[in-house]
Amino acid sequence: MALQFGSRYRDEFNKFSSLTSKDDFEASVVDFIQFTQGIIQDKHHSMRDEVINWKVQLFNEERHMLYPHQVKAIEGCLQQVVLTDSTKSGYCFMPTSAGKGHILITLAGLSIGDFRLFKNIEDSMPGILKEQPYLVPIVISLSLLYAKLVIKADIKRTQILVHDVEILKQLQGDANSLLGLELANKIQFHSVQALGNETRRENLKYVIIDECHWGNATQQETIQSDLVNHVKERGGNAFGFTASPYEHPDGKFQKTWSKNKINSEFDFNYYLDHNIVYPVTLREVNLQNARPDFADSGEELDLTEKSQVIEFMANHIMTVLPENELDGPGICYFNPVIIPDMVEQMLSYGPKSKILKGRIKVLASESAEFAEKCRARFGSEIIATDKDIAALKKGEKIFLISALKLIVGLNAPHLRYVFISPTNSKIKIMQAIGRLMRPVDTNKVPKKLATLFLTSLTGKKLDIGEGAPGSDKPEREPSPIEVDPDADESPKTRYTTSSMTLSEAYDLPHKVFHKSEVGFRDFINERLITNPNAVDFVNTHHINKDALDQMDVLKELKDLNRLRAQCRTQYNEYILKRDKYICQGKNVIGEAGCDRAYGEVNLEVHHMPPWEFKNIVRQFGKEGALEWHRKSENMKYLVTLCVDCHDLFHTNEDKKRKKERA
Repeated sequence: MALQFGSRYRDEFNKFSSLTSKDDFEASVVDFIQFTQGIIQDKHHSMRDEVINWKVQLFNEERHMLYPHQVKAIEGCLQQVVLTDSTKSGYCFMPTSAGKGHILITLAGLSIGDFRLFKNIEDSMPGILKEQPYLVPIVISLSLLYAKLVIKADIKRTQILVHDVEILKQLQGDANSLLGLELANKIQFHSVQALGNETRRENLKYVIIDECHWGNATQQETIQSDLVNHVKERGGNAFGFTASPYEHPDGKFQKTWSKNKINSEFDFNYYLDHNIVYPVTLREVNLQNARPDFADSGEELDLTEKSQVIEFMANHIMTVLPENELDGPGICYFNPVIIPDMVEQMLSYGPKSKILKGRIKVLASESAEFAEKCRARFGSEIIATDKDIAALKKGEKIFLISALKLIVGLNAPHLRYVFISPTNSKIKIMQAIGRLMRPVDTNKVPKKLATLFLTSLTGKKLDIGEGAPGSDKPEREPSPIEVDPDADESPKTRYTTSSMTLSEAYDLPHKVFHKSEVGFRDFINERLITNPNAVDFVNTHHINKDALDQMDVLKELKDLNRLRAQCRTQYNEYILKRDKYICQGKNVIGEAGCDRAYGEVNLEVHHMPPWEFKNIVRQFGKEGALEWHRKSENMKYLVTLCVDCHDLFHTNEDKKRKKERA
């Protein structure tokens, strides 16, 4: 029997928990949506705020609630993959610690019911979910309840796929906790490699792949591409999640995921502003023009010999670490060719080496060549155990050396240091820095430092190792989009790589910084780095004709749009709530304006004269524009308007200006 609605909103929602029939549930949903619309249309309704600010609660004891960006990512999966015939796959990018796991687990929960409620609503009221996005979190909550009524025999098979066994176990545990065993047991978990087996693909409709960037141009990636194509050809959908996509026009990643990025509106500023990621400190250290004595006035050398490189890198790490005792855990991601010598150099750094005694551990496969060398030199106790990794995750003072292991999926919020040897892999750099982005109380961990070593500022090749130079060089130049062109667990004897700067890894157009530190927010927002040893921008008010001819206007426009998006994340939610999700047209324009509410019309936040966005940028520059939008006293110049009132306001302003000029 279908439900009737009319009392408190949460009580009305909870009525769905009493249903035992899928048919009754489906029959009640459209009526409930119409009941919800009635609340929104009444600007003075007592339940209106509850509807607009609805939070998706999961089923764990803590009743975890999804963040707005997590709901937005799920909405993107729905609008751009599930509810359209144009694309059948898409990928979601967000930094490490932003909650990808919660999104993909929730998405898997929705797929148990074949996204049936969303499809029914779209059939009955086409376009309503796009026009009235406040409904999306409500329908997500309904769909998770609905999934409990779907018996296993009726489920459209859904699989969560990963590339690492440890992450697989972690996701299974998270699913059991967040969804409860009843729902989690309706989802299948496998490694991507396991889906090379054709029998595991039978009747498969939805695949959700974590770390979907993994293994470009490898056998695993071929399995992944084949699997995604298999599912799409049979009417299913594929969703990918990654903290380090490689958007390359010729790459398999782009072909697999249809170039469909489903959550592009959130940038790093959003995650920093909401304390979702930790504000890591970044440093680049150059092996060209290096000062081995670390004195500001010391002689600069180009380090090209293996012994020079290892001594400099190891000594630099030891100068960074505290004098008397480690203040927290750290990880080094090094090329395996240099790991045994790096360990030896750090352990022989004079009296200070005592801080690493019993704490430095090498993480590797049993058969890895560098592990065998370390075992022979330092004893079997140098090899990291599961107990050591668990201790590191808890925040105990473990200093881990790895080639590639634990570069993804490691949840160690108290980690303080990451050191990365020169590499031409943007994915390795982004993933390594991501290990430090797990949020933690800054009173407990006041600083996290990521250090990237560079062969040079210009990509000069580093070629070191045992044997004759060039005897074991790779057959081809490593590609910047590979997961790690340097770290093979059974390497050849030479280490040959050029290096990528942090700016190149994050696709930022500004010059590199070196011999200085910079906060992640300053780095990602392209703020000037004023340290005298840094590379700076050219700042000028006049551009001559020759320079103007060299300007890339499209790039300038793209940069301005990115700046606008960065600023918007700082004020948008605050202004909408301040204005109660109602157009302020009547206050701004007068009787010709409107006071329609969210749900009736699309609302946006706009700048009022004299502080239009372009004027702010012209007067204060990029850095100043970001700072302007952080100041509470400037919020009075921002207002919520619908599209019609916004256009009418500017039409009136244009008329005023023409009249003044006349």
